[in-house]
Amino acid sequence: MNDHLQTVLQAGGDGRISNPTMNAELQIVLDQARTTPLAEIPRLLGDLMEISATAQARLCTPALAPAAPDQLLDVRAAASRLGCSVDSLYKRDWPFVVRVGRRRMYSQNKIEEFIRKSRPL
Repeated sequence: MNDHLQTVLQAGGDGRISNPTMNAELQIVLDQARTTPLAEIPRLLGDLMEISATAQARLCTPALAPAAPDQLLDVRAAASRLGCSVDSLYKRDWPFVVRVGRRRMYSQNKIEEFIRKSRPL
């Protein structure tokens, strides 16, 4: 069937053409655009521009990778990952220290973040 004939067949009794591939919610908005009073069209266009800008921004924004589950390392594992001595971990209040009762544990995710931020460019 050619495109013109298909378009004519899709037209409703009022002569309006529907788009069979369009999302149903957007089809409603399209129908509203056809019947909105002229005085309200600038507001409708503003709303549509906001929707379009939001969708375009989402396309341009890189998706964030899901955060890896955090593990708590003991002092030996943390020192090994950081390439330092166990004593040096006890001497400072590091941003990746997690207190579990009286024990000092070390957040693996925060250690990795610390290493990334500490590297020279």
